[in-house]
Order: sequence, then C-alpha cells, then structure tokens
Amino acid sequence: MFIQVLVIQVIIFLVLFIGLRFLFSRQLNLALQKLQHLQHENSVKESELQDELDRAKREAEAEIEMGREEANKIKEEAKKTGNFLKIEMENKGRKEVKNLLEKSIVEIKQNEISMQKKAVAYSIDISLHLLKHIFRLPLKHSFHRELVDEFINEIDLIEENRLSAVKFEQIKVICACALEPSQKDRLKAILDVKLERDIEFEQEINEGIIGGVILKIGTFLVDGSIKNRLTKALDLIKKDIKF
Repeated sequence: MFIQVLVIQVIIFLVLFIGLRFLFSRQLNLALQKLQHLQHENSVKESELQDELDRAKREAEAEIEMGREEANKIKEEAKKTGNFLKIEMENKGRKEVKNLLEKSIVEIKQNEISMQKKAVAYSIDISLHLLKHIFRLPLKHSFHRELVDEFINEIDLIEENRLSAVKFEQIKVICACALEPSQKDRLKAILDVKLERDIEFEQEINEGIIGGVILKIGTFLVDGSIKNRLTKALDLIKKDIKF
C-alpha cells in the first residue's frame, strides 16, 4: 500500500515536473523570442539611429561647409567692397583736391583781374590827376584844340551809312573846354552830311575828361577823351608786359 502511494506520488511528481518543465520551457522560449525580437528591433532602431546620426552629421558638415564657403564669399565681398570704397574715397579725395585747386586758381585769377582793374583805374586816376597839374590854362587850351581837330577829322572819316541809320532824339558833345566857333561849325557841317539832315547839338563842359571830345548820338558813342585814350594805352601796355 505504501509502495503504491509512493509510486503514485512519484508519477504525480514526474507529471508535474514534466508539465512545469514544459510550461517553463515554453515561457522561456517565448521570453527568448521576445528578447530576440526586442534585440532585433533595438538593432534595427540602433542602425536607423546610427544612419540618422550619420545623415545628421553629414548635413551638419555640409551646412558647416556651406557656412564656411558663405563666410569666405562674404569675406571676399567685404574685401572687394572695402577695396572699392577705398578706391572710391581716394578718387573722391583726388576730385575734391582737384576742385579745390581749380577753385583756388579761379579765385586767384579773379583776384588778379580785380587787382588789375583796380590798378588800371588807379593808374588812370593818377594820370588824370597829373595831367590836371601839368596842363596850365594856355597849354591846356592849345592841347585841347589839337585833340578836338583830330577828333573832328576822325568823325569825318566815319562812313555815312553807319551814322545815317542811327536813331536819335538828341546829340550831345561833351568836352573839357568849349568848342571854338570854327570847330563847332565844322563838326555841325560834317554831322549834317553824315546824318543826312540839319542838326543841332548840345554842348556840355566836363573838365574831368581833361581834354578831347565825347560825341553821343542816341546810343552811338565816339569817345575821344584823354581818359579813354589813357585807358586804351594802359590796355596796350598791359598786353605788352603781360600785366
């Protein structure tokens, strides 16, 4: 009886052992399969992650290279721009210096012309002042008579068509001393012929011209005064000595 119970227990133990082993083996296989599956998934994910990292690395390196190239381009552009600005500033500086020099030259020439005009005017004033003191009354009248005769001769040489076309309402003769009757008659006779009409002229005494005659027929003017002669003489002297 005891042996039978023992045998039954052994059989039950063996059945339980085999059953448990089967169940354990099955669970173990399932666990191993899951573990292998997880390992495979991890391997795939790791490979994908590595690929992603490699791709990201390549993209980053490409972006870095592009950034480096862009930086080099910007550097070159900045260098070119800097050189261009430098050249432009140099050209601008040269142009400004040139303009300043040209402006200075123009101002110097203008000052020279102004000084020349002042010098000429001063010379004329000095000459007139000297002539006033040099020519006493008898000598002054004699010199004036010669100048008037010379002036009348010049009027006589003017072509008639130059005077006949002149429009006028008044004729004025300006002189330092009154014309002599013979000079007045001769000048009137010449003007009658030149102007093709019987004329009368107004005589004005102006001692400031020292000597000579100024004839005004409308806008037509003939200046035979000493002052005008001095001005022309100084202009000729200025040209000769490059004043």
